[in-house]
Amino acid sequence: MTIVVLLILAGITIALVFSQNGVIRKSQEAKENTKIAQVREQLELAKAPEFIEGNGKYNPDSYFQRIEDEGIIDDKDTDVYEREDGTYEVTTEGYIFIITLVPSKDNVEDIKIDYEGKVYGPRIRKVNVTNKTTSSISVEVETVNAEGATYTYYYKKNDETDWIKAEENKESTYTFNGLEANVIYNIRVVVEKDGKTAKKEVSTVTGELPEGAVQFSPVEWNNGQASTIITTAETGYTLQYQVGGIAEDNWTDATSGTTIENLQHGTTVYGRLFDGTNGSKTASIDVEDKIAPNTPTIIISGTNGNNGYYKSNVTATITAGSDGQSGANQVRYSVSGAQIVNQTTTESGTTSASITISADGISTITAYTIDKAGKVSTAKTQVVYKDSTAPSTANLTVGTVEETSIVVTARGDDGTSGVYSYQFQISTTSDTTGFTTVATQRSSDASYEYTYTGLTGGITYYLRVVVTDMAGNTRTSTAVTQTTNYPIVENKLKVGDYVYYYDKNGTRRLCAVLYDNSSGYGVQIITMSAVENVELGNGAGNGEESNFNQTDFNTAMNSYNNAIETLNKRAEVYLNSTYAGDARCVGSVPNNKNSQSGYYTFTEFTSKYNGKFLDADLNYETDWNQMVSLGISYIGENYYLASRLVESQDFKEYVNFAIRITNGYRMVEFSFLLCKFWRSYWFPWL
Repeated sequence: MTIVVLLILAGITIALVFSQNGVIRKSQEAKENTKIAQVREQLELAKAPEFIEGNGKYNPDSYFQRIEDEGIIDDKDTDVYEREDGTYEVTTEGYIFIITLVPSKDNVEDIKIDYEGKVYGPRIRKVNVTNKTTSSISVEVETVNAEGATYTYYYKKNDETDWIKAEENKESTYTFNGLEANVIYNIRVVVEKDGKTAKKEVSTVTGELPEGAVQFSPVEWNNGQASTIITTAETGYTLQYQVGGIAEDNWTDATSGTTIENLQHGTTVYGRLFDGTNGSKTASIDVEDKIAPNTPTIIISGTNGNNGYYKSNVTATITAGSDGQSGANQVRYSVSGAQIVNQTTTESGTTSASITISADGISTITAYTIDKAGKVSTAKTQVVYKDSTAPSTANLTVGTVEETSIVVTARGDDGTSGVYSYQFQISTTSDTTGFTTVATQRSSDASYEYTYTGLTGGITYYLRVVVTDMAGNTRTSTAVTQTTNYPIVENKLKVGDYVYYYDKNGTRRLCAVLYDNSSGYGVQIITMSAVENVELGNGAGNGEESNFNQTDFNTAMNSYNNAIETLNKRAEVYLNSTYAGDARCVGSVPNNKNSQSGYYTFTEFTSKYNGKFLDADLNYETDWNQMVSLGISYIGENYYLASRLVESQDFKEYVNFAIRITNGYRMVEFSFLLCKFWRSYWFPWL
């Protein structure tokens, strides 16, 4: 290892090193940023095991415990603080990070971590009121970075302006004494450390002094006269009452449970506790019909839909509730929401009313009973859900199409009660009566993806969706037409199967599967009849010696040598690239259709044409043996096999060069003779 040191000896000043933008400052900032990034990375890495253990969800308590266990924070009870907005402060290494819980439907989907800043000076998280009496208030201060700080405590009444300093010490707890009872006090805490301060305020109320608790029972009416019972739970005092007013010399002593009778409407009864010198605050009860009547009943009727909705106009019948004092006299009602009926009160003595709700949507009926004393009952409400309108939208779009499945997206909209479900239907005809429901999916979403399964390849299906709203109203989409993908032929065809093949000219031809995918050659089919006549040779005549010439010979020889390629090229004329990748003549090598042997060497009588004629081959055997085993070799006519035959006469008087021909049972004698050599001469053969 070589250490290269650059020493810049000139022009560098101390300012460049120590200034705000100097090397040392930038180094410090880089170090600081690196430390922040390291702490944040630790917090992020701690999420991974929580995510795994929570099966894709997070448990905040477990996460905070984990970062404590891993030493990222010292104590989760002090270093983790839940803020009022639901986020959490995590303080570690002198830095503040904000933890945001990203909610999911049933848990926490993610824990988002953001850097907020560095801890500068003390921070007050919360001032807790731990205890209070009629004359004292105790508080406890939750702080961050406040070790060794000074705490200053202030207080004032809520309606006062100036703060009163109570204490200055090093304690995070304090008790304010000498306060007034049942008074609202504001508390201020100032925390100071290293010249930096933090301040926080809270409000609370002191306790109330115990005074004579006097109670009156509800007024009871009997023939226009009222009575009440005076009671107290306090002991050691004298219970007193008076009727009609308060005069110091007009009090009547009583015992707890005394019934005060013959009271008139509009009269006020007063009560107190007396200790012999002073009386407590008085209690009182007004003698009147103070009990409100019972709430009315609301009975609604209409054509029921689903999920509490009505699908027709709704009739609401309101009947006044009972009243044990002055009696029911009227009903008051109003309707809000989808339908508006301003507040209406029936005539005196009319204790029922009827309302018709015709508007779609949610309407709320509010009704009251009014008694003869003018007292009004608590409200009786009845929510009416009405939707008599079908969903506004129902459509279906096709997505991915496979051989046995079709993916669709249904869309629905209902501006009243909302979408409740999607019902997916299918048919093989456009007849509306032929549709069958295959699935009903409960969803309120504006769209829903569904997959039709168990379909047949190459079949045209009619698809539609029925959108149902909460009330049960439906809208059926226009049917869409979709043909499933045709089966992959290569995977379906087996040796010996018969198929129809459409050549490039559109002619349908009956074929048999000669090889399937298990053969190693791929799927290959063969026509069950000859497609055309192909001429090989020189076209010069009958081939007799008198007709021979060199040109004809050369033509015949070339025709022989090129015969396999010629036959294969003629086969390619019938290739339809939509269904097949190649074409060849039967008898060629299945996986190397232009395969051929070496050249023939004369041993009989001449060497002049050594290396001129290709030798015999056995290319045909693979196809021939397969056709024979399948029983498809015979087609009622002779046909070429793309294979050469060289035949030498036993007495070595001639050599025949031919292309193999078969009638389906055996090879045709001499096959297709193209050239023939005699011992003393040669001539081409047509």
